[in-house]
Amino acid sequence: MAAFAPEAILAALTARQLIPPGSAAQLRLLHDADGKTSHRIDPGEAPLFVKQGAPHWSQVEADIQAAVAAVLPDWTVPVLARL
Repeated sequence: MAAFAPEAILAALTARQLIPPGSAAQLRLLHDADGKTSHRIDPGEAPLFVKQGAPHWSQVEADIQAAVAAVLPDWTVPVLARL
């Protein structure tokens, strides 16, 4: 699986109104191995975490985060987008 270019990630977040248009958001690659990439995006407000992986496993991880959030909301990150 090819990783998305940083510009594509920022464009997708802007299109979903998760970062403001024209922001000078900083994107930092955190992990790139085994067909998965993780990025931290600092748009000037609260940072975001974007993970790209195999579609099935990405959905499983999003479902796990959502289930844990119901019980331990302070220990999880909000799931902002799903497949």
